[in-house]
Amino acid sequence: MTSHSLDKKLLKKIIKQINGNITDEDGELIPRMIIGGKDYIGCYEITQKRIVMIRRGIICYVLDEKKDELDRIMVYTINGDVILIEESEIIHTGYN
Repeated sequence: MTSHSLDKKLLKKIIKQINGNITDEDGELIPRMIIGGKDYIGCYEITQKRIVMIRRGIICYVLDEKKDELDRIMVYTINGDVILIEESEIIHTGYN
C-alpha cells in the first residue's frame, strides 16, 4: 500500500505562487493544471479524511505524483483542498 505524505514546503510554495508572492529564491514555478470534465467529482480529502465533492474545471497543482493502490495522485485545489484523484482526471495546462 502506497501512502502519500504532504510536503508542507511545496504546499507553501504553491500558495505563494497562487497569491502572486513567488520570488526568484523560491525556484521554478509549479505547473498549473485543471480537473477535467463538467459537474462534480467525489475525491478523498486527506486532511479532513473524508470524501468531498470537487467542481470539475477547478485549477489544481500536483503535490505528489506517486500513485497509491487506487492509481491516485495528490493535488492541491485553489479552494484549499488536498485531494487524491486519478491522474487521468487531470489536464496539464502549463504555467498560465
